[in-house]
Amino acid sequence: MANSLNLTPERKAKLKKEVMEEINKAEEKKSAAIKEIPPVIVKPQPPRADLGAKKPAMVKIAKKELVTTSSKKIVIKQLPSQPKPAPTKKKAVKKTAVAKVSARPKAPAQPKIAAALKPKVTTILKPKEIFSEPDSFVQIAKRKNIFRFKIPPINIKKLVISLAIVTIITLIVILAANIWGVYRFGWHNKTSRLIADILPLPAGTVNGQLIPLSDYLDDFKIISDILSTSEAKSALDQNQIKDQLFNRLVSLNIIENELKKYNKSVTPPMLDEEMQKIIDQLGSKEKVISDINDIYGMDLAMFKQNILKPLIAAAILQQEIMADENLEITKEAQRLAEAALALALQPSVDFEALVLQYATDSAVSSQRGDMGWFTKAELPDESAADLFLLPAGGVYNKVVKDQDGYHIFKVDSKLTDQESGKESIKLRQILIKVDVELYIKSLFDQAVIKRYVR
Repeated sequence: MANSLNLTPERKAKLKKEVMEEINKAEEKKSAAIKEIPPVIVKPQPPRADLGAKKPAMVKIAKKELVTTSSKKIVIKQLPSQPKPAPTKKKAVKKTAVAKVSARPKAPAQPKIAAALKPKVTTILKPKEIFSEPDSFVQIAKRKNIFRFKIPPINIKKLVISLAIVTIITLIVILAANIWGVYRFGWHNKTSRLIADILPLPAGTVNGQLIPLSDYLDDFKIISDILSTSEAKSALDQNQIKDQLFNRLVSLNIIENELKKYNKSVTPPMLDEEMQKIIDQLGSKEKVISDINDIYGMDLAMFKQNILKPLIAAAILQQEIMADENLEITKEAQRLAEAALALALQPSVDFEALVLQYATDSAVSSQRGDMGWFTKAELPDESAADLFLLPAGGVYNKVVKDQDGYHIFKVDSKLTDQESGKESIKLRQILIKVDVELYIKSLFDQAVIKRYVR
């Protein structure tokens, strides 16, 4: 600027001195004006009783005073009232309002040169931060508490009850689905067997007595496992297996009920005794367990319950039926034995032909009644002496009854040991057994049977 006006250094110094003097004078006048500000006078409040009386007058206030404060001054601005534009008179807003303060005298304006030389104040704007202000949706959401989710306090007791109810409902649904599947579609999976072991569900009834569903499903699994490793699988389909299995359970139920009439049952000692006989025949318990697992696919306890127990029950029932002479089936077997004996006592009769005609035991028929050689000690006491008195070819004239059935004996030949002098006889027999299977079948046909499983 100085170069553009062609100022000499002396002129520049003089001009600078004048400017500084003007600035100092302006500052002194400004300080003096601030010191001359009169003090603020606060008018005392009137009693409250007067406020009620003068309330109507207060409504008609013409002007309002707006008091603003700064660091070093108090400025009172007068605002015009709405009903009267630009009034000249001043009225107090309230009795308690702050008294007016005379306006501060204005400082004289600076010379143009000083104003030109005064440095300009530039406002530095900060760059707007990204995402510093949320958009309108977020602002509205914050005002209406849309994003403020209040988590209610957890009630442990209600939570436990709710979980228990959900668990119970889930179990009920699973139970219902599996039970429906067993009875409607013939399911036999692991879950169905587990449910059948827990709940007393019936597979059917025999004369009003339940056949446990658990027995039906367990036996079906055993038979399926056996057939899966044998060639018999192709001969029977699942429906035929299920039919035979259900009929077997019905027969076992009938046998158990018949044993109850004679106050008999299969006890654990009986099972252990028969199991020991099998072990003695095969040589060792390990061999028996291995064979049972290979043949039946089950352990020793399951073999006792599902295989051995029904066989022992049928044998006990046969003994009881043989001893019960009031049964029609026993009487029929006895009549058949007496008729066979009458024919056997006739001369020149073919005893082997009578065996094929009257014997009801297939093993005896296949051997044509041949029993082999016996000593006196190996025969029952009540018939041993009489049998050894018979000549070779002689027939014993009495029907011998034992637990196996009715026997008719013939001495086929005799032999005496030269060294010991002991005599042995070779026997043939006609065995007429009480057909327990036929008896059970007759009971089966007479029973009221209801089947629920498919």
